[in-house]
Amino acid sequence: MFSNKFHRIPHFIRNWESLQTLPEDLTLLSHLTSLRTLDLSNNALIKELPKEVEKLIHLRYLNLSSTGVEELPETVTNLSNLQMLKLQSCSKLRRLPNMIGKLVSLRHLEAVSSELEELPETISNFSNLQTLKLNKCWKLRKLPNGIGKLVSLRHLEAEGTKLEELPETIINLSNLQTLRLNWCKVLCRLPDEMGKMLSLRQLEAEYTKLEEVPETVGNLSNLQTLKLNFCEKLRRLPNEMGKMVSLSHLEFESVSSLECFPRVIGKLRELETLSKFIVSEEGSNIGELKDLNNLRSYLVISNIKGGGKEAILKDKEYLWHLTLRFNDEAAKSVLELLEPHPNLEKEDQV
Repeated sequence: MFSNKFHRIPHFIRNWESLQTLPEDLTLLSHLTSLRTLDLSNNALIKELPKEVEKLIHLRYLNLSSTGVEELPETVTNLSNLQMLKLQSCSKLRRLPNMIGKLVSLRHLEAVSSELEELPETISNFSNLQTLKLNKCWKLRKLPNGIGKLVSLRHLEAEGTKLEELPETIINLSNLQTLRLNWCKVLCRLPDEMGKMLSLRQLEAEYTKLEEVPETVGNLSNLQTLKLNFCEKLRRLPNEMGKMVSLSHLEFESVSSLECFPRVIGKLRELETLSKFIVSEEGSNIGELKDLNNLRSYLVISNIKGGGKEAILKDKEYLWHLTLRFNDEAAKSVLELLEPHPNLEKEDQV
């Protein structure tokens, strides 16, 4: 029930002690001690939870998304069986209970689009937490050092926050698979030892102020996706990235400060997405494209000076859009050596 006119339920429900699912209402909550699921989302009239919520000792799922809740009562931390807590679009929620770490069974915490300014240090007790979503928490400036103790964490999202850096302890998240930091517009660095996060499969840091990617990231042999689009200050990629043998998607559109590639791109034979390839004397040469035959969709090759035949573009059967950017007019003399596969639908020359 999503109507703001729904204020209470009949008193005879007081006798339904075995009731396990209730649509939404705060009246008589303390009597529904067998409740497993409580969904109060999308009701702006709800401003707070009663302290008696602690009596719902069997509660597994609590959804307060899109409500007017300003804070949670400390008693909510006594829900020792709670596994999912959803606080999305709680636009007035500024803090979590200090002792929230007592929710030792919690597996998923979502506080997207809330007003949270920080997380309590006690979250370090979330030994079973698998998902932590903090996207669009515009006032969030830092993550607690204790985050490194979340040994079960697999997905961490903090897009659109004011994080300037990540705590060094984050490298201890040995089971983390997804790290999304897009739109963290003041984020200027990543921990130097990120290469220890060997389970990482997706790393996204688009629209940030990163100037470089730590050299140790090259050790992430399970990484499949690396997105750095619109990182305008990015100057270099790791020289050791040739060891990222599982990498399928490497994206860095509108990264004007990046002038060369490390001379190892040709080793990334699983690449399907490579938004741009930069030819340079001190970095990659066009021959590095030779064995990248899984490339799909579109490809931009910049700073072409000579050669071309070594790229063997005619073997790139999955490309449908190719843009060739030459260093000067004279360099266009190699155009015939850059013959693409017949499947190509569009070719641009600049």
